[in-house]
Amino acid sequence: MRRRDLIRSGAGALLGGAVAAAPRPVSATQFFGRGGEPGRRSDAWVGVDAANLTSNFNLVKERAGGRPVMAVVKADAYGHGITTAGQVLSRAGVDAFMVSNTQEAVALRRAELTQPILNFGPMFGGASLLIEHDIEQMVDSREAISGMVAEAAQNRGTIKVQVHIDTGLGRMGIPWQEASELLEYVGSRARLQIMGVSTAFTEDPEYDAVQLQRFNEVCDAAMAAGIELGRRHAASSAAVLSMPDAHLDMVRPGILLYGQYPSAGAREAEPELGLKPVLGLRARVAQVKRLEPGDSVGYHRVYVAPEAETIAVLPIGYSDGYPPEAVARGHVWMGGARCPFVGEMSANHCMVRVPADVSVSPGDFAVMVATGNEPGFFGPPPAEGTDRWLGRPTADMVAEWAGVSVYRALIGFNPEMPRVMEGARRR
Repeated sequence: MRRRDLIRSGAGALLGGAVAAAPRPVSATQFFGRGGEPGRRSDAWVGVDAANLTSNFNLVKERAGGRPVMAVVKADAYGHGITTAGQVLSRAGVDAFMVSNTQEAVALRRAELTQPILNFGPMFGGASLLIEHDIEQMVDSREAISGMVAEAAQNRGTIKVQVHIDTGLGRMGIPWQEASELLEYVGSRARLQIMGVSTAFTEDPEYDAVQLQRFNEVCDAAMAAGIELGRRHAASSAAVLSMPDAHLDMVRPGILLYGQYPSAGAREAEPELGLKPVLGLRARVAQVKRLEPGDSVGYHRVYVAPEAETIAVLPIGYSDGYPPEAVARGHVWMGGARCPFVGEMSANHCMVRVPADVSVSPGDFAVMVATGNEPGFFGPPPAEGTDRWLGRPTADMVAEWAGVSVYRALIGFNPEMPRVMEGARRR
C-alpha cells in the first residue's frame, strides 16, 4: 500500500482521549504538531508522546499516594527534550522539576514554566542567576554557601536552597554525620531560605533501609531544633515502587515518567504496572535501491546480497545517537513490516532490507523506536488478535540489541535532533 493510501486509511491516536468506533484518519500535520517548521530538520526526529507522558505522571502520582512530584528532567529529560517534556508535565500538574545544571533550569524558565526548579548540580559563582530565574540550588558544604550569601547580599535578594545529605551513596551531598551542623548553619543565614532536604539511595534494599533511617534521624533532630526544612524527598523511581516509607513529603521520579523501569528487577516485580513508552524515533526514507545477487551495502562490503532484494536508506546514523551496536540484531518498522538492518551504520545513514511484499518509497515513514500510538500513515497495524507490539521496536529492545541500559539508549539520542510533541490535533 502506498503512503498516500495509508494516510487516507490510518486510524491514529488522539491525545488524551478515547478512540471513537470509526475514527477519522490523523494527518501528519495533526499528529506531529510543530514538525515541519522552516529550518527544522524533517528527515529524522524524536517524537514525544504527550498522552503517554501524562499517563505515566498520573500513575506515579497515584503510586505516591497523591504526594507532590518533583520530575527529574536532567540530561535533556532523559533524551526526550527538556522543554518539550517539561511543558507536557507542567500541564499535567507536576509540582517541581529537578535539573543537573543551571543551563537546564534557565531553559525551563525561558519556556515559561513556573514550577519550582531545583538545580542538583554544583554552582560555581553567578548566584545572581539563581535569584533572577528563581532557581533553587542544592548545597552540601559551607564553602558552597559563603559566596552565595555574599552575592545575595549584593543583589539584596534571597537564595532558595536545598540541602542534600549523603547517607551512603558516596556521591554528592554532605556526609550524614556532619549534616546537622550544616543544616543549623544554613538555617541561620539571613540571605538563604531552605526549601527542602534530600538524599539518594544506593538501590540495595537492605542498605537503603539504613540510609532512610539515617536521613530521618538527621531531619528529626533538625526539626526538633526549630529548623524549617521545607519538603523532605528521597524516593527516585526505584523507591517510588519499592519503598513507600521513603515517599516522605515528595517523590523524585525520573525514568518511570518516561515509561521505563529503573531496573530489570523492578520490571519482574511489577510487569503489569501500566507504564507507557514516551519516546519515539522517526525517520523518512531517503532512498530505495534494488540489489542484485552479489551487490554490497556499506563500507568494506560488510553485507553482500545473497539474492535480489530491496534496500531502503534511512537518514539516521550514530551521530544522531542511535547505538550502532544495535544494527547487528535490530530492525525498524516500516510499511507494516519488520525491516532488518543490513551492513554497518555510518555517521549519518543506515540501511534496512524491505520485505518483498512491502512497497516503500522515498519520504515514507520508518519507526526506529515505537511508542505504540503510531497512526496509520506509519504503516498498517498488526492483524487483529496479534500482539500490538509485533515487529515494532521499543526503546527496551534497542537497548537490549546494543547491550546497554535503557537509560543510555534514551539519553544517547543527539539533543540537536528535533523533539516533536506527537498526538495533539491542531485546531
